[in-house]
Amino acid sequence: QVSGWQKGDRICGLVHGGGYAQYVAVEANHCLPVPKSLDFIEAAALPETLLTCYYNLYSLGKLKKGETVLIHAGASGIGTTAIQLAKHLGSRPFVTVGSGEKAEACRKLGAELCVEYKSADFVQECKSKTNGKGVDVILDIVGGEYTPRNIDVSLVFQSERFILESRRSNCSL
Repeated sequence: QVSGWQKGDRICGLVHGGGYAQYVAVEANHCLPVPKSLDFIEAAALPETLLTCYYNLYSLGKLKKGETVLIHAGASGIGTTAIQLAKHLGSRPFVTVGSGEKAEACRKLGAELCVEYKSADFVQECKSKTNGKGVDVILDIVGGEYTPRNIDVSLVFQSERFILESRRSNCSL
């Protein structure tokens, strides 16, 4: 018995382990309505990115209105979704990106600060933008050498608001 959905509803869903098939069975509470402005191919990206970002930023990171969030890889699928979600819910998104073109795309989505990591230091830029405070939450899908530098950009490790969503390691703290 399914509640909340009707036969014929345009939905997309998060499928455990991936859903590379024409038809799949999915839990009703893992579904989202497909916005009228999107086709099914475009909507297919919503569950993975939107639910990943919401869970990481708000369930784990406890991000609140007015707080700052540093999002590494701001122009990625997770990054662009996190920018829009944070901005929509009243937070201040800062991002790292690899080029000016990516920075401009992130600004258009609502990023308040875009740091091109090839030419600038995200630690210094974030601290400058926050008058030395650093950021409240970090969403890191890069990992690696960023991990120890995240410690320098904030005291988030004391409040457990650093989310490492990366499988990459190669760092020592």
